[in-house]
Formats: sequence, C-alpha cells, structure tokens
Amino acid sequence: MSQRSNDADRPLLAATLLVAVVCLWSYLDARDPLTWWMEAAPVLIVYPLLWGVRRRFRTRGCSMF
Repeated sequence: MSQRSNDADRPLLAATLLVAVVCLWSYLDARDPLTWWMEAAPVLIVYPLLWGVRRRFRTRGCSMF
C-alpha cells in the first residue's frame, strides 16, 4: 500500500474511531440493550461497507464530513 493511499484513508479512519468511541459510550449508558442494538445496527453495517468500497468510490476530503 502506498503512502498516498494511507493518507487518503485518514479521514475515514478518524471518523471510524470517533464513531466507535461514541458507540461504546452510548452502549455503556444504554437503558435497554435491545433498543440500542436496533438503533446502532445501521451504523455497524455501514462502516464496514464504507471501508470495503473506499477504493472503488474515491471522494474528496471535504465530502467525507
């Protein structure tokens, strides 16, 4: 993997780490774990998909946020 592709993945990596921290925090503070799973499932499905298609559908840095 080249340095250029590593630099291009940094915004997605930063967003993924932020979402992971927020998901963990919200899970630990959840009143009903089943409801949490139903609300968090779309996020937990979409992020792996974003990582999977990041090379095929290149975006500019400003469109990631």
